[in-house]
Amino acid sequence: MMFAGLVTATFGGFQYKIVENTIPSYSDQEKASIVALVLMIQGITTIFLSYTSGKLADIFKLKHVLLFFLSCFFLAIGMSFLTFEKDSLHLAYIMAVVWGVSFSGANTLTGVAMMKDFDGLVEAYAVQQLISNMGTIIGNILIIWISTIPTFLFVILGFLVFSETVTCFYKSKEVLEEEKEQFFRA
Repeated sequence: MMFAGLVTATFGGFQYKIVENTIPSYSDQEKASIVALVLMIQGITTIFLSYTSGKLADIFKLKHVLLFFLSCFFLAIGMSFLTFEKDSLHLAYIMAVVWGVSFSGANTLTGVAMMKDFDGLVEAYAVQQLISNMGTIIGNILIIWISTIPTFLFVILGFLVFSETVTCFYKSKEVLEEEKEQFFRA
């Protein structure tokens, strides 16, 4: 949950720098337009794939689909490094799509997990949003402290590894109840 907030801070704090790095000779107005277009492509990807990721969670195990989308963040971070190193605007558009795919699935499925595990209680959604917002605050603090793009991406990579590890231990409410029944039957 907190990782979604960190990703939001990445969008606001560093992704625009990566895109601007690919177009150093453009005017400020042209840079702003291109950055807005890249972020718009990312947003549209996020919107459309949020629905798809929810449907995938209905078909497959939620944990496996969530791990898949979290794994896509490795590709997104890799694309960010590549875009930064190659100074390619084309790669910036691809990077935006990959970030959109990753964020759509991870953010949507975290909400799905919270709602399923807590039987649709509104408070569960509120807790998820609170933790995500705390992640955004932490990410923005990191943006103030870390000025270089590669260093920031490495820090985000560290948080991603932690999130992926924690998700591996996730068990749905149904699985926990089944294990509890098996324990007491033994």
